[in-house]
Amino acid sequence: SEALPFKSQNRYSAVRLAEADGTHRVLALGAIEALRPHLTDPAAVAPDHFSELMRSGLRLLLLAEAPGLAAEYP
Repeated sequence: SEALPFKSQNRYSAVRLAEADGTHRVLALGAIEALRPHLTDPAAVAPDHFSELMRSGLRLLLLAEAPGLAAEYP
């Protein structure tokens, strides 16, 4: 497995895990705004769903998974 540690300029961290069948899976955890452009369906994480929480000062995190062969982190 490989890991990309959290950096404030990236606003996410990620890990690539090797599966037993030779494929890889990438898990990323970070700010919604940082990961949303990399999603298959960005509309699924629409800003209006979270705008009230974001205005309250809460930090919102997104956990995303990318199955299959992943050559790079998002």
